[in-house]
Amino acid sequence: MESTKVSLFVCLAVATGLGTWYLGVWVPDNQWRLADLAGQRSMEREHYGEAERQFAVAVEAARPAGDHDPRLGLALFHLAQALVAQSKNSEALPLLERCLALNEKALGLNHPDVSHVLEYQAGLLRRLDRPAEAEAAEQRAAMIRSRLEQTNKKAR
Repeated sequence: MESTKVSLFVCLAVATGLGTWYLGVWVPDNQWRLADLAGQRSMEREHYGEAERQFAVAVEAARPAGDHDPRLGLALFHLAQALVAQSKNSEALPLLERCLALNEKALGLNHPDVSHVLEYQAGLLRRLDRPAEAEAAEQRAAMIRSRLEQTNKKAR
């Protein structure tokens, strides 16, 4: 009888652990991916308000994965693009800044995605009439691209 209770307890503990893992890892990833894809389709159809809503869902779905997961940075970047498409430039800038910080943390300071975010951020800063900050972002992006080109040449 005692071994039956122990076996039942172990089975429940394992099932609870697996269920928690499944809900904590797989469902948010699936939710993130579906929302991100729906947002991209909305952007292609120029339904920017709908894209904004879908990307906001993707951001929330990616949050549990933490700051070291590039999905959150990508979701923030896509949300910023949807906002820019609606001329909500001042709302988009903090999202790009957060995206940049997350990408630097998750991917490294010299990753191509960091350069890409910097280039997009520079364009937005120019639209917001902040040329000095735009220039700094462009210079940093160019420096990253240059390092990547040098690394690629050495690898050949």
